[in-house]
Amino acid sequence: MRDYLKFAFVRNPFDRFVSYCSFMTRQGGDFDRDPRGTMHRILFELRPLQHVHFQPQYTFLVDERGELATDFIGRVETMQESYDALCAKLGIPGRTLDKAHGSAPGDIDGRKQNQIHSCLACDIVGPVCETGDTFATGRQMDDVSAGDLVVFRTAGAYAAAMASTYNSRPLTPEVLVERSRWAVVRPRIDVDQLIAADRVPDWLGGCAEASSS
Repeated sequence: MRDYLKFAFVRNPFDRFVSYCSFMTRQGGDFDRDPRGTMHRILFELRPLQHVHFQPQYTFLVDERGELATDFIGRVETMQESYDALCAKLGIPGRTLDKAHGSAPGDIDGRKQNQIHSCLACDIVGPVCETGDTFATGRQMDDVSAGDLVVFRTAGAYAAAMASTYNSRPLTPEVLVERSRWAVVRPRIDVDQLIAADRVPDWLGGCAEASSS
């Protein structure tokens, strides 16, 4: 699989939900007759959370370790531009795409938006593997992969003042940013520096030597 370029297309989750409602009720025409009622019934009564078209899209983009498994991600909202970029990446000629029939947007009120959000939201956590290492819950965010930078603009006290070296994880560097200028104002403390700060008492070292002999 490494020799193949792997790509996928994602869609705005609200538009995707409307499309799901239209597609799944197309034979009976329920959505065409009553789009709001059909969306309400699917969200609050049927709740097909395990259906492939209802699963969060990121689950199709990552492997079993949660790492991004695709080389290119296009967007339905910019289908032509994404298609052109994909063709250029593959080195093949592109063309003008045909216009496909799309579902009507319908009326998504605040309550339905909240329900869709709760189905597709994600938690943002750190690498410490404990419940306290949680930055945010129930949030929507763009797809990210290893090596991407994520900015928390309003961290408050949960920044340098609350940082720790739990599990021997080195502190991150502190960077001061002003418009286009930036500077490292406190360098990263690496693992060697953390270990060098440890002191073994003489009595502990003597006990260790005695037990080892």
